[in-house]
Amino acid sequence: MSFRRRPPMATMHHTSRVYLEVPVVAPESITLNAQTVEMSLVAYGTDPGAWTAAQWHPTQDADSERDAILLVGEGSPTELLPGTYSVWVRISDNPERPVLHAGGLRVT
Repeated sequence: MSFRRRPPMATMHHTSRVYLEVPVVAPESITLNAQTVEMSLVAYGTDPGAWTAAQWHPTQDADSERDAILLVGEGSPTELLPGTYSVWVRISDNPERPVLHAGGLRVT
């Protein structure tokens, strides 16, 4: 599995509440919607830590190309202080469980 190309660092204001979207591309034989997806946001440059359940974008049709989404920001279950974060995605498949670095998020 891999990520489509995107800017290496997204930016959001600390009072925002938005869905963080990470595009994921899998081989055509894999239906991503049937896989469990999680995200980890940690200090930039560090390995993933605690995992938070994410979901697949509900309005996409392609089974092997989907956006993993997680509500982040003020008033969400994943509040972020100003700083720079590494964004990680973990997909649970049987027997694989890839952990993929999705880039960075700057919170101002």
